[in-house]
Formats: sequence, structure tokens, C-alpha cells
Amino acid sequence: MSRLTRNSTDRWRGGQLFLCLVLAIIGCFSAGRVQGSDDPRADFFESKVRPLLISKCHACHSAANDDPAAGLMLDSADAIEESGAVIAGQADDSLLIEAVSYESGLDMPPDQPLSDQERAVLRKWIDDGAFFPDTKPVSGFDLAGRRDSHWAWQPVNPPEIPATGTTASDPIDAFVQRSNGPHDGVDRATWLRRVTFALTGLPPTPDQLEEFLADQRPDAKYRWVNRQMADPEFGVRWGRHWMDLVRFAETYGHEFDYPIPHAWRFRDWVVRSINEDVPFDQFVVEQLAGDLVPSPRRDPVDQTNLSKQGSAFWWLGEAVHAPVDVKDDQAIRVDNQIDVAGKAVLGLTIACARCHDHKFDAISQADYYSLSGILQSTTRSIGWLDPDGKVQQRVDECRRSLDQLQTVAFANADLGRLEKAEVSNPPSDLPNDAELVFDLTQGWPDGCTTEGWAFEPFETDAITPAVTPSIVPTPDGDSVAIETHPAGWLDSRVAGVEAAGVWRSPPFVIKQPHLIYQLAGQDQCEIRLVVDGYFMGDYHTLLFSGMRIKVDQPSAGDDGHWGWQVQGGDLHHYIGHTAHLEVWDPGPGWVGLARVYQSAEAKKPDSSVAPVQLFDAKSVFASQARPDQWDSILQTARSRVYRSGGPRAVPVLQSSKLTGRDVPLAVRGDVHQPGDPVPRSDLTAFRIAEGQEEKGSQSGPIDRLELARRWTDPANPLTPRVAVNRWWHHVFGQGIVASCDNFGVLGQMPSDPDLLDHLADRLMRGDWSRKRMVRDFVLSDAFADPSRIQRLEGEAIRDALLTISGRLDRRIGGPSVPIHLTSFMTGRGRPRSSGPIDGQGRRSLFVEVRRNFLSPFMAAFDTPAPSTSVGKRNVSNVPAQALAMLNDPMIDDLLDHWIQTLMKGGPVDDSSATGRLIDSVYMQAFARKPTEQEFAVAEQFLVESESVAVGLRDFVDVLVNTKEFIFVP
Repeated sequence: MSRLTRNSTDRWRGGQLFLCLVLAIIGCFSAGRVQGSDDPRADFFESKVRPLLISKCHACHSAANDDPAAGLMLDSADAIEESGAVIAGQADDSLLIEAVSYESGLDMPPDQPLSDQERAVLRKWIDDGAFFPDTKPVSGFDLAGRRDSHWAWQPVNPPEIPATGTTASDPIDAFVQRSNGPHDGVDRATWLRRVTFALTGLPPTPDQLEEFLADQRPDAKYRWVNRQMADPEFGVRWGRHWMDLVRFAETYGHEFDYPIPHAWRFRDWVVRSINEDVPFDQFVVEQLAGDLVPSPRRDPVDQTNLSKQGSAFWWLGEAVHAPVDVKDDQAIRVDNQIDVAGKAVLGLTIACARCHDHKFDAISQADYYSLSGILQSTTRSIGWLDPDGKVQQRVDECRRSLDQLQTVAFANADLGRLEKAEVSNPPSDLPNDAELVFDLTQGWPDGCTTEGWAFEPFETDAITPAVTPSIVPTPDGDSVAIETHPAGWLDSRVAGVEAAGVWRSPPFVIKQPHLIYQLAGQDQCEIRLVVDGYFMGDYHTLLFSGMRIKVDQPSAGDDGHWGWQVQGGDLHHYIGHTAHLEVWDPGPGWVGLARVYQSAEAKKPDSSVAPVQLFDAKSVFASQARPDQWDSILQTARSRVYRSGGPRAVPVLQSSKLTGRDVPLAVRGDVHQPGDPVPRSDLTAFRIAEGQEEKGSQSGPIDRLELARRWTDPANPLTPRVAVNRWWHHVFGQGIVASCDNFGVLGQMPSDPDLLDHLADRLMRGDWSRKRMVRDFVLSDAFADPSRIQRLEGEAIRDALLTISGRLDRRIGGPSVPIHLTSFMTGRGRPRSSGPIDGQGRRSLFVEVRRNFLSPFMAAFDTPAPSTSVGKRNVSNVPAQALAMLNDPMIDDLLDHWIQTLMKGGPVDDSSATGRLIDSVYMQAFARKPTEQEFAVAEQFLVESESVAVGLRDFVDVLVNTKEFIFVP
């Protein structure tokens, strides 16, 4: 219930209402240069609407047709307006919607109706105003010409520092004052509030304000800035900016809003990387390809791999369970990945080239599919961290014991004897049409990859190349047998049953409705068939039943270890699709794989699974000089293979490399109309001109690591420009290029190209240090410009309220606090329980982000939906914000706690105590004391209130609803 209506009428007397009006007047100020965002409809049009019009309408209704059908053209804003077929804002009244709905006899397109999704795109486009860019697409596609003619592709050119005739101490101010002239600056208290919010997203405390104002040293500001940048809260504030760019959320959305595993670890990785001032180029590389970095960044305390955690960047988007068209599902996912990476790193709308060459920028459709091939050669994975190397230590102990055992065992020639025919011949009773997919008897196929420890190749000079021994207990458990089988077979026991890992096969084409596996294992290990990159089988098997085999059969075969298993289920739906196998050992447990066939018959062989051989340990060691010593070696190896309860690896979301493969260009963006394969590569516009040496670039197809290196190469002008422009936007409220996510033709020109290039060059010469650049920004005279004003984001408003109420918990990182659910937050996927109303006092960054249950308070203050990259938030000023500040139960709870904190200071009945309370709330809320007028109004209000506590509660309610609280001057 509203604060203004929940109290009795007599509490809101005329004097109190007058207080609201007075404080609203004297506590507000001009909005100054508050800027809205760029028109988001442009991106929607280029990525959704234009491709649809081209693929479904332009063949008959465009200037490319000499005689457009019915004289209607849909390829320009003027043509659409003249036609009258579209009424902006009124989809239901538009002839275009009538035609594509097949309801009036117009029935367009005539050959095949649009899908419901396609009609929804057109409806949204029209209802949102039928945006169509004024810029005309360039006729033809001269990629080199576009690159050479657009400013953003040109090399960074450090300009001369302008002479201003002023006392500008930094080149930043020389550039700014050249355009705007000098200014007197803001007072020190205003500057402190401004800079503290900019750096940490929190308000300064009264003690901090007093300390700063008392510091009259010439470098007081520099000292304060360094102190704030050393505070871990800096990473929280600037990490939130990056979360917008990577569309961070902790659930997949869609129907059931399934959780993204370990997403919070990526968030914490971002915060830590920013606090440690990881060079921005490295920060980008680790997100694009941290799993491939040859010398990863390590935690100085526990030596865990920090680099690979950044590669979760690719897997934070939305995902659909049970897609009817899994190929299209993969295409949509990759489209989002390309869109996010292109905007976040390069400020380019690369995804607009999915269906055709980019209509404005130097990006070809082939460029899009060259990147798509790189991403389709990547998979989502759960990797593991090993704090202090304890898991590796145990694996090494296990392998050393097995090495000792093998040295002894192979002294017995019988153990190394596997007949060649026995090794290579398939079972005689396989189905007649069975086709071999993989035979690990002959070694691992080219292109397979591993993650973790369970499947690390086990090599020793003592082993006959064709044989690897494994140690297994006999059925009664009292004695031990020695098992031998071909070395290439997967067998995760060689690392110990506690070791986790995954082995991935090269891709292959599904040709038959069944796969037949020769395998072994136990304890919930799995063999997974991954079709077209689909990974949501973790949550739902609809349309994908049978795609995972639980290998939990300690006596799978006639010999007690190895047997056959058939996979079928929904596999028949995916004949002709590309797939790969993943052999998962999450530990504890073990899994083995020897051969894979595909067949039309769901029949597994009945024959034995030679060449597995079992030997009794006593007979093996009987001829040894010291059989008791060898028995000790055997028992040690056995105990180390099967021991449990050891250190556990820490799971993380990451990317993993698959066998590289080129993908075909999809005609008009339709994956079911494949064209020629496109080699995996970077954008053509970035490649060195023909005839020049490509310095440091590998020849042939590239992978994510090479792509990351090229995107962060100093010769690439976009990455440093985009980075410094975004930081400038966050500090000053407006980027030098206002369209932070679009440096292309449809974006805006830089307001000061020289300043932009100076900053880009400065970033690269300054070791790509984010902190150094931000420090220079906030210490510049430009930052103290009194005409500047910025509205706080929803997160900063909430965090400020936590701070002044005394409820702020400054812990950094860890699993997210569950989102508080109101009664209006309903639907499938709703969590069974609600989180605490105050988020346990944690900062907003550490409160769970569920795509289907986003915070209403944050939505009111323009926190973007996590669907694509957003470098510049909307800055709206709407009634919903005032209503949220008045009615949100969280606000009520925090203000109640603030009053309790204020009242703990002692008696409040005398006038001096009332005065101290008034001063205190102004200092905490606004980092300043009240003016004489404000003090007089507040004092009168408290005196006339039912009690000081009651009046104070209403008083702070009014204060936090003034513009001064949510805007920073």
C-alpha cells in the first residue's frame, strides 16, 4: 500500500503535504544534459525486420523488380509510407498485417504463409512505430570501399594536444575546453558524492565527507580516488556495467526458466578481474578464449586457472528446451553470441549480416558465417578448478602407482600378448548394416578433446603400445585381478575413480536411428550424444529422449566389466544432423568406451568383448623374486584407484574446443538452405590488405584464441575506441560516440574524434589499464563540470538505501541471494520459495537475476532485460519510478531500518536533538547539510508530527523521493 495512503488521514495534515511540495521544489534541480538511449528499434529492424522483408517480400515488392507487384515496394521508408500498407503504431489496422494473416483473401506471401513468429516480428515492428532507417543502403557491396570510407575502421591516429590558453593540466581537459571552454567546477562536497558514486556506486558516508573536507592537501582528490579504486566495491560497480554487455543472467528464460549452472562464478570473475585491473585486452581474450590460453592467469593463493572462467561469456544467453528445429535453435544461439561479442568488443552489429551482406557496414554475410564456424567449433562445458592442485596430486599418485605396477606386471610376457586379429576384428554378430563410427582400439581419432583429469592420455615406456592395464577388484573383493585391454580404449580408472573429466569425439553425421556402444562403467557416468550443439538435455528430454546413456553397470559384460549398449529413443528424428559424443565422468565413478557403431537395428552383440583379459594377481607375480613386494605394489595401486573421499574439484561454466569445422553460408539466413562452406576467419575488413604480410596471424582457418588475439591487436582500431568510449559514457553520462554499441554507419559520429583517438591511444600505451583511464577521467576538470547531471541506476539507488539504512553487507562474491518474489511475479519456472525482501543486505549485483522473474524495482529504473548487449541504458523519467519509491515493500523495509538506526543516537525530544537528526539525514542522503529554508521546513514538520519517530519516518520518505536523491549533480 502506498506510503501516502496507508496512514490515517489526520497524519497527513496540510503542513505535511506542504512539506512534500516544498522539498520537491527546493530539493530538485534542472535535469541538465540527461540523455536518453539510442533508438533500440534500429537494432530490431536490422536484425529481425529487414531480413524478413528481404527473404519473404522483396522478390516481388522492391526496386530490384522492374515491375513491383501491385506497385508496392517495401524496401525504403518513403516507399512504405507512400503505399499506405503500414500505419505506424497500428498493426491491426495495417494492410500488411491483414495480408500476411491470410484472413482477407490477400494472402501474402502467396506460396507459403509466414510463421507465427515471423508475423509477430512484423506486428511488433509496426506497433513500435514502423521504424525504417533514413540512411539508404549502399547499392552493391564494396566491402573495401565501405571500410576505407567510414571513420571507425581507420587506424587510431593520436592527435596533437590543442593549446587552449587555460590551465588545463591534462590533455583530456585541453580537448574538452577547446569545445566547451573552462568552468568554475562544483564544490568539494558535490564532487565527492559524484566521484564516489561513479567509482563504487555507493554514497559517501558523513564520516568520509568530513574527512575529505578536512583534507586540504593539494592531492586530496587524487588520494581519495586511489582509495576508492582500491576498494573492492569498485569492481562491483564497474562489474555491473559489464554485466549489461554480456546479457548476464542466472537462468535460461523460455518456458521453465532453468538455471544456468555456476553463472555466479563468472560474475565474481568479472568483479575480481576489474579489481585486479587485468589489462583490458587480456580481459577480452579470456572471455573469448580463456579456455585456450596456453599460459593461463593463475590465482596467486591456490593456483587455480583464472583465465578459463572468463569463457563462460559465450553461454549466458537464453536457451530453449525441446526445440522443434534443433538446427535453427543452434543458429539462433550462435546469432546471439555473435551479436553480443560484436557489440561488446567491437561496437559492430555483425548479426545484421546473418541473412545478407550488411546493408551499411563493411561486413559481408560470409564474414558472419566465418565467425559462426568458429562458434560451432565450440561447446558449452562444465570444467573444473583444482584449488592448491590437490586433485592433480592424487591423480599423479594414482598414475605413479599404476606405472610401478605395470613395470612389474609386464615382466610377465603373457600380459602383453593380445592377438592382432583379436584386437582389430569386430564382433561377428553385429547387425549386418552396422557402420563403424569410432574404434578406439586403433587409437583416439583426430580431433577429439578432453577436459579435466579422467581422460588424460596415460603413457609409459614400460607399456606395450597396444595395451593399457587397468586394476580391478575381483567379484568377491578379497583378491585383485589385473585387466588388460587396448591402450586407446577410454578408461577413466587410470586417473582414479574420484577424478572428473570429459572426452569429446570429433563431429560425425547421424545416418542410422541407433548407436551401439561397447562400454563399461559405474556410478552415474554418462555417454551423451550432442546433436547440433543442443545442451538443454540437462533439464528436459522432450524430443531428445535416449540421447544420454547412464553407464551405471558394474557388471555390464559377460566378463564382469565390458558390454554392449544400444542408444535409440528420438535419435531417428535427427538422421542427417551433425553430432558429437561426450563421455562424462563427474567423479566418483568410472567409465570406459571402446567402439561405437550406428545401425538401423536396435540389436547389441551377444559375443564376448575380447580383447579384454583378466589375470589373477597371484599367477602374475608368482615368478617374481619378491612376490610379497609386488603384492604390496598391487594393493597400493588398487587402493589409490578406488579410494574415495578425497579433494573435490570446483565446477565452473566454461567454453571448450571441439574439432574445428567450417559451416555453410545459409541462404537468406535459412539453415535449411545451405550454400558453400565458409572458412573460419575474422572479419574481412580487419585482414591485412592483399600482398602484405599478416604479422602474427596463423594461416588457414582460425580458432577462438586467434580471433581474440586479432580483436585485441593494437592494429585493430575498434576495440580500444569502443572501450574508452564506454568508460567515458559511464563516468560522464554520454559517450563521445553516443551510440556506444554501434560504431557503424547507423551509429552516431564522435563528438570529438581527436579526443576519442587520444584516449584510445592512451589506453594502449597505458598497458590497457581500465583503472588508470577511469582515474584520469574523474580527476579531470571536465568531471567537475557543474552543468553535468546523471540519474542513478536502479542498482545504485537500492545500494544507496542499503548504505544509509545501515543494512549494507559488503561481502563480495559467492552464490547469489535468491530474488524476492512478489505476489505478481507468477508463471512457470517460479521458484518454490522467495528470497529475503532486502536481499540479505547484499549489493544488487549479488541478487539473483532470473530472466522470467526480474526485479520490478530494477525494471522501473531501466535495468535492461538480459537478452542482448546493452552498453547504454535507457534513462527514463516516468511515474512508475515515483510509485516504486513510494510503494515498494523493500523501500519501506529499508527506511524503517534507517529510522531505527537514527533513533539509537539517544533522546530526540529536545530541539538540539531534532536539529542533529535533520542534519544527519541530509548528510546521509545528499552528502550535504540542509539549507536554512530546508532546515526550517523540516523542523516545523517534525515538531508538528505525532511524535519525532513518526514524523522522521515520513520525512525520510519524502527525502528519498526528491530528484536530488536519485540524481547526482
